[in-house]
Amino acid sequence: MPDKPKSPKLEKSAPVSAKQPPRRSEAKRPEKPAPRPIFTDWASI
Repeated sequence: MPDKPKSPKLEKSAPVSAKQPPRRSEAKRPEKPAPRPIFTDWASI
């Protein structure tokens, strides 16, 4: 029983959430983490 209700939910929630988050997370992550890691590297060295 748990296999049937879980499979349709995961299939619908997975593709929808997997397509939207990657676009916003990838666009925001490289912008902020890029300048920060550079300063941290120079400071650590």
